[in-house]
Amino acid sequence: MGKSDRVFVDSNVWFSYFWGSKTIQRLIDALRDKKRLVISELVLAEVAENIKLKLPSVLDEVRNVFTIFPLTVVKDPDLKTVSQVKKYCDSKDAPILAACLKSNSGFLITGNLKDFQVKKIKKMLGITVISPSQFLKRK
Repeated sequence: MGKSDRVFVDSNVWFSYFWGSKTIQRLIDALRDKKRLVISELVLAEVAENIKLKLPSVLDEVRNVFTIFPLTVVKDPDLKTVSQVKKYCDSKDAPILAACLKSNSGFLITGNLKDFQVKKIKKMLGITVISPSQFLKRK
């Protein structure tokens, strides 16, 4: 799988999926069918924590989805990689961007575009940071 084939999905997008957003569900389903989904251990932990706090009724669904979906779970990046990408995003998002980079994903789908220097990331790291609706429109 080449870099452009893999799609790293941020925790806020996963939360919207479990919240019931039809747009996000359509996006995740399309990526799942093409076996292109990538997430990190940190994303899994964030999703689980947010679901426990805000939507505990769907916790079993979360476990089922992350157990049966064909997705790649990557280890959290090392501190050196996180430090290298901090200049391109809010510091709280650096571990996400670093995991995306280390996973060799061509896309990072997030609901928080404002937290990322989208053009610099594309130029310097070769990653397209994009919103869910923008990603769906490009198909």
